[in-house]
Amino acid sequence: MTLVGVDGDARAGAGAREWVERARPVVGVLVIGLWLGWAVLAWWVEPRSVGVEQLRADIASGEIVTYRVTGTDRSEQAWPPSATADGWDTLGLDEASGLPGPGTGNVVATGIQYWVEGSYAQTRHLDASSSPVPWQNLVGEMRAAGVPLEAPLSFQPLYGDIPFGPGWGAILLGFGSVLLVYQPTRVTRWGWLWLTFGVPFGLGLVALVVGELLRPSRRAVTPEPTEPQERSAEQRLRGGRAFLLALVLAVLVGATAGQLSRSVDALWMP
Repeated sequence: MTLVGVDGDARAGAGAREWVERARPVVGVLVIGLWLGWAVLAWWVEPRSVGVEQLRADIASGEIVTYRVTGTDRSEQAWPPSATADGWDTLGLDEASGLPGPGTGNVVATGIQYWVEGSYAQTRHLDASSSPVPWQNLVGEMRAAGVPLEAPLSFQPLYGDIPFGPGWGAILLGFGSVLLVYQPTRVTRWGWLWLTFGVPFGLGLVALVVGELLRPSRRAVTPEPTEPQERSAEQRLRGGRAFLLALVLAVLVGATAGQLSRSVDALWMP
């Protein structure tokens, strides 16, 4: 009876493992679906860099909710020079003029940040360094058109947090499945950690899905009887090399995306 029970347990375990393995591509498709949902929503709400023509069109439409003059703190006490990498720090404004008020002498204005009604590209920013019209003149045009400045300085636009739901869902399901359920076949778990969280726009997660869930190494998934079940770490991309690869890809992808965004003066490109 004991031998029969052990044999039955072994068959049940083998059946469960087979079911889990068959679910691997299904999990991959679900992760890709969540990633696509995040990508579309992030593109929809991502802040846009705009030119003078777009700013004036938004002024004429009457849809601007409020605005701020932005700048970078150049004082010796401020390091790094700006509180955020993109230099979109909002300055304290004089409520009567809409211009930087007292106490901002060490701050260099970098442009105008403003928000429009609706959910699409609600946050927009004009870079003063690339504008053919001085930002002071554009602020004057906004005030002449009655663009409001009543919103508090702590104003935050709506919809910006919407993409976090499907984004974290994709990460938890994709990386979590490789961490807890499926033995990685092409890259070690440490390697996938660096690639998943280090490569921008979730492209590392997409690589994980393709390489481990949709198209895993067949040798590791369905080995010959004489071969080990697990592919040795030497045959997979290990953590150190994956970390260096993630750094290189982060620089390349970030630089390419930034250059493309700066070269296209259109709302459809974040």
